Amino acid sequence: MMERGQYHFTVKEDVRGEFWLAAEPAGDTIKSLDDCVLGFHLEPKATHGQALATESGLKRTWGGNTRRTGFDRCC
Repeated sequence: MMERGQYHFTVKEDVRGEFWLAAEPAGDTIKSLDDCVLGFHLEPKATHGQALATESGLKRTWGGNTRRTGFDRCC
């Protein structure tokens, strides 16, 4: 079985001041992940500018010129 959802990346900062990327819903979601937080941790010393650059690179690589990225979940 495969589920498909659309998400966009957003830079977030945790309580320790470390940046990470969240994949937030941008259309249809993967139902089995609706109660989860989908994200990517960056190096602990990553700056806000580096986090934004990583976010931009992921959008270009996975999302083309759109702000949406498709994820598939296979089980």
